[in-house]
Amino acid sequence: MSDYQTIFETYISSENIPFKVLNKRVIFPDDLNSPIYTFKNITANTPWTVLSYQLYGTIDYWWLLCAVNKNNNMYYAQDGTQVAYIKAEYIPLIENSLK
Repeated sequence: MSDYQTIFETYISSENIPFKVLNKRVIFPDDLNSPIYTFKNITANTPWTVLSYQLYGTIDYWWLLCAVNKNNNMYYAQDGTQVAYIKAEYIPLIENSLK
């Protein structure tokens, strides 16, 4: 389910137009001391998609990185910051909880 859009149900309008209801959201706890998290120091502005590829081998988890870090900058992780991310072995657990 790496495509974050699958979190949202798709409906068809009476005019036969598909639309998504965006009434779900993914929230992670503020306490990142759980063993499922680890951290990476960012040494240059790095697009979330690039960071996702570096960490997970796919760009599809950019949204997960933003959600974990409660980041309002949807474009990149900022130089000089430390980002939290979920260890790859826990991704299936997250995906299954969203179904």
